[in-house]
Amino acid sequence: MSLLFGKKSKAIRFYDTATWFYDRQNYTEAIPYYRKAANLGSVEAGLAMAKCYRIGAGVAVDENRAFRIYKKLSSRSPEARWLLGRCWFEGVGVKRNLPRAIRCYEKAAQKGHAAAQTDLAICYLEGTYVRQNLRQAVVLLRMASRQGYAPAQYKLGYCYDDGIGVGKIPERALKWYERAADQGYVDAVYQLAVCYLRGKGVERDDATAVSLLRQAADQGHAGAQLSLGCCYHDGRGVEKSPVEAVKWVRSAAELDYTMAQVLLGNFFKSGDCVPRDLNEAAHWYRQAARQHNRDAEYQLGLLYSRGIGDENGSPNYEKAGEWFRLAAEQGHPEAQYELALCYLHGDGASKKPNYAEAIRYLEPAAENGIAGAQYTLGTCYLRGLGVRRSPAEAAKWFQRAAERGNADARTQLLEIRKRQNFV
Repeated sequence: MSLLFGKKSKAIRFYDTATWFYDRQNYTEAIPYYRKAANLGSVEAGLAMAKCYRIGAGVAVDENRAFRIYKKLSSRSPEARWLLGRCWFEGVGVKRNLPRAIRCYEKAAQKGHAAAQTDLAICYLEGTYVRQNLRQAVVLLRMASRQGYAPAQYKLGYCYDDGIGVGKIPERALKWYERAADQGYVDAVYQLAVCYLRGKGVERDDATAVSLLRQAADQGHAGAQLSLGCCYHDGRGVEKSPVEAVKWVRSAAELDYTMAQVLLGNFFKSGDCVPRDLNEAAHWYRQAARQHNRDAEYQLGLLYSRGIGDENGSPNYEKAGEWFRLAAEQGHPEAQYELALCYLHGDGASKKPNYAEAIRYLEPAAENGIAGAQYTLGTCYLRGLGVRRSPAEAAKWFQRAAERGNADARTQLLEIRKRQNFV
């Protein structure tokens, strides 16, 4: 017994010494002590060694060695079992294997490991190698949340916010966001700010929202930076400041946040908050378009059709059509209309009118309330372009476009009615 106690005591001393060096970023000195403590049976030291191998702290990165340490310790430690599951899930140090990852999560979760319960809950939420089970996900999130695990508290708040596996209860969403935010969990801080901005589960309070947004933005949360920029733009909770608005929106855009990139592009396109610069606008739209943002693709189509972005500085309808198509295939109504016009006029790759393709894109754009598309579709029915000629169908679309303020549609509608009365 005394020998066992002495061994354990020595392991603790080695581990504490290693931690002292590690906390001071002297990783090279920490490694020998972690190794000695691990050899004496310290699970904590073994986990610390595995972490060092994963991140390359004091040793060369060796993910497979980290994986092997987790595997060796998994029968003794729920933490190791969970981390082993993470390796299987992410393919760290081993080929990705979701069934094994799920089994590790389940075993660690059964031992009450909060992080494993949360990861397993996310698998149930998303249906990742398990049958989607929203209620089971919420049960697991509650278990982890009651242990004070901030990521679970945030996720549980999100479930109450969106009614995922539970009823929509804004007040409960707010409660769990607050608990996670109190621990500094940045996603929760941001969502709490959104609650105050929109008055969800709490009385609307723009000043409190801005304070929370700043807290999250300072930690590099792109969504918070964009929202804070919008608050400065609109004067919500703070005094209007174009300089601060651009600063925070640009900061989010530089973090590759597509919504911020599109908004920054809009600023440069319109001259809002910054001097108008269409080439700079095109730059930010391209950044967002690389992530398949349909608004950015549509805006690039407009710029190319006006000679912006092309080396010659002249309209490039072929390039414009390519961007319109990308946006249109994602259901962007304005892009569908612009692409239809390309087909009608023979602009772009085809070089000649293609009325059938024009109709294919005009119809969804018109159904989505684009007045120009409704008027153009009416014209196609009136003239029999790509469709069987039908004055009645033409009148229907002219009527819809006229209701949306299209003056040409009103004129055409009157002409059709005059002919009908004359007949």
